[in-house]
Amino acid sequence: MVSPLPRTVPRPQQAFVPYIYSHEELRRLLDAVARFLVALSTHGPVVLLLDDLHVQKTDLVGHSLGTIIVQTFAEYWPERTGRVVLISSTGGMPPDALKKPPEFDFIQEIRNLKEPIEANSSFMIAWWDSPTPVDPDFISRQRKDAAAIPLRVWLAVLDQTLFDMNNYADLQRTLPRLKAPTLLIWGSKDPIMEEPMRKSLRDALPNAQVKVFEGLGHNPFWENPSGVAQAVSAFLATKPLAN
Repeated sequence: MVSPLPRTVPRPQQAFVPYIYSHEELRRLLDAVARFLVALSTHGPVVLLLDDLHVQKTDLVGHSLGTIIVQTFAEYWPERTGRVVLISSTGGMPPDALKKPPEFDFIQEIRNLKEPIEANSSFMIAWWDSPTPVDPDFISRQRKDAAAIPLRVWLAVLDQTLFDMNNYADLQRTLPRLKAPTLLIWGSKDPIMEEPMRKSLRDALPNAQVKVFEGLGHNPFWENPSGVAQAVSAFLATKPLAN
């Protein structure tokens, strides 16, 4: 899937959107992400990509799990980081936060998956659901494509990455390193990044700009692509403050 967001970014800005062409490549990517987050090196994969593109410094935009990768890059390579946009991100679930049963237990539902995965199952419908209606043909294609992902990949996402997003201590320990100008975007009805998980990121990045889209969910760029694109473009176009 290619998000509509890059197509709305005005010229002459350039946006590089890596595309995963096969599920085997997705598996290798997940393995690489796990290694990248566990053992950072001065020759990380993103740095190598920038070097190959002859890009010294870049703006970074991430969504959901992708924001954890963006956070990590900006924390450890500030000299290569311009501005940062984190969409549907988190600083982790505070251990003292009041925990309520989820409306839909995605973690347990992933563990309950059996192959072949059914595209129209209750899990797939909930996984791709949005408070604001999205083109049903588009969502149907998303469900079919996701159902074709091998079960081992879903379990790897759960065990190697989704739990890391809730690892409050690890995220909070490195967030003070993130000094780049940052924009935080959420949908007010995001069922995954609920308010305690959003607040932990706002508190860790007190100088960040915040944009909340009322009534939208975890994928606000699907529900209001022009609004999200406008917010991102305006932020990236802002001139840096003089030292």
